[in-house]
Formats: sequence, structure tokens, C-alpha cells
Amino acid sequence: MALVGSQIFYDSLRQNRERAARFLLFVLKYATLADDSWQQKQLVSCDCGEAHRVIPCHWLGWIRRKRWIPGRSGTDHLTTESLARLARANCEIAETVTRKELEPFLEIVGINVLEQALLATDPANQTELRRKLAELAKLASQNPGEVEQLIQQIKRRLSASERLKSNRSLGNAVEQLVGTMLRAILDRRGIRVQTNYIGYDLAAYCEGRSGTEEEVGYIHVSAGTLLAKIEIKSTQGCSVSMSYAQGREATNARDNYWLCVVPIPADESIVSLDSSSIQRLARFVPRIGDTLAVSRAGIDTALQGAVAGGFELQHVEEIRYGISHSTREAGGILLTNFVETLALGATL
Repeated sequence: MALVGSQIFYDSLRQNRERAARFLLFVLKYATLADDSWQQKQLVSCDCGEAHRVIPCHWLGWIRRKRWIPGRSGTDHLTTESLARLARANCEIAETVTRKELEPFLEIVGINVLEQALLATDPANQTELRRKLAELAKLASQNPGEVEQLIQQIKRRLSASERLKSNRSLGNAVEQLVGTMLRAILDRRGIRVQTNYIGYDLAAYCEGRSGTEEEVGYIHVSAGTLLAKIEIKSTQGCSVSMSYAQGREATNARDNYWLCVVPIPADESIVSLDSSSIQRLARFVPRIGDTLAVSRAGIDTALQGAVAGGFELQHVEEIRYGISHSTREAGGILLTNFVETLALGATL
């Protein structure tokens, strides 16, 4: 905060919106907590003969007095409107200003938190959103506890959605790494790896480079023979899940269906994963369909019973099979062993 008031600091903020946003976050998240001078009010005498209440906080005065937030044409003071522009481009600001402990500070600087949230949304939706919030405010005055529950439900859904997006991103990255590595290794063994989309991720076939048969280890298999169906999963937790379609495929093709699990340590970034990491972490679990068979039979029985009873079971496709850490550790093998197994044309 020692820089506040210097010309070079002032110029650096008003010339760059990102720097202005970072400074505002610093003030909201740290300065307001470390320095309580903005909460202290004093009475001082004035030449007019009256006493006035002032806040002896240098940086607060600078923030309110100066035009330091870049705008469309020049710079603006910190206002509800200018804060909304920063929040529209920086979701951390939008989240921070809703903290309860910041209410007194935002009131002092003249920020209307609800109004800035509205202004930060898509202009095309603002009118409809205002109407709905007015309706919500009316309900809140009658049932304040219900509104808090609604807010928590929305936060939980958003959190779950973010986790799902993150998990998908991690899964796609790991799937590409495993696929690339298997293609490079198995191609030298005369085994072709092909991408699949429903039930499993990859399929490994005997390539058959000469004639109609290929010698794989000590076993002769026909060219085009499916050697393995491979479903790739990654996790930073204790378990992974398989979809209903994947479970159905695993139980229908137990002999050659493999579950590949890549457990990612919590302190390891996806960016740091490479071929050596995959070889060290990946475990290939054979005959996972045997483990799922009882559950699959139970689901089939329930479906048949529903048809016989004249009704329909809904959301069956959303069923997930949870595969525990102990299951994959007990039966899983390393990538090198998996490659050798395919090269021998055998299954465990």
C-alpha cells in the first residue's frame, strides 16, 4: 500500500484493466483485513465551526478520490458500474464482493453489490433478471430461510458442474496420453490400436502384416482379430466409475475387456504427466466384467420385471458402477505386462 499515491502506481492502474482488477482484489482480500483504519471514524473540527466525522485512512481516500479504473473512454472512479465492468472480466472479483465481511467496506465506498452483479451479467438478460430478483426479494421477506437454502443448492450444483468439467478435462488428457503410448508400443508388435466411442475407449487388433495370419508369440491369430477392448479412467481419488454402457460391454466381453486406471497423485499436475508417468501409474485390470456381473444381472432382472409389470424403469443409462482402489490394485498389472499379454495373444 506504500505505492498508493505515487504517480507511477496511478498510471500503471489506469492504463491496464487487469492490473486495476488485481489491485482491487488485493484491497478486498488483504488490505481490508490487515488494516482496520478504514473502520475508524473520528470527529474533527472545521473552519466552518462544525465538527465532521472523517475516516483517517490514506489508501481509502485515494481509492475514492482518484479515477483509477480504465473505462471505455478514459478512466472512472470506483463505482458500482465500474466495478461491474471489472467483475464481468474477472470472476474472482464477482465472487469476492459477495462476502459478508466486506459489506461495511463496500457500503463506505458506495458499492451496491446487487446492482453491480446485475450490471456484470449479459445486458440482454438484465431486464428479465431484475424482474426475477424482485420476485425473489418479495419471497425472501416472507421466507428468508428458504432463500438461503436455495443459494446453497445453486452453489452445490455449480460446484458439481465445475468438478465434472475438471474431471472430463483430466480424463481426456490421460486418455490421449495412454492412447498415444499404446499405439507407439503395440504398432511395433503388429497390433493396431483404434479409437472407440461407446462402451470402451480403445480397441487393439492384430494387424496381420503379411498373409491372413499373424504370429503373436506362440499363438497364430487371424488378421483383424480383436485382442482387447480398453476403457481408460483417471482419478485423483480412491475410486473410478464406469457407465451403464461400459458395464454392459465389460460383462458381454469379459475375456478381452480391460479397465485401465491411471491414479493421479493429488500433488501432481496433469501438465507434468508424460510417458514415464503413465508407465509408472497405469494399472490394467483384466476381466473387470466378472466383478460387475452380479450387478449387471440384477439390473437386467429389474428391467425384465418392469416390462412384465407393464411399466418402465427410467434413467437406467445414468447408472454408474464404482470401482474401488482395492479392486484395481488386487488384479491390475503394469503397462509392460499388459503389452506382453497382448503380444502373446492371451488373456489372464
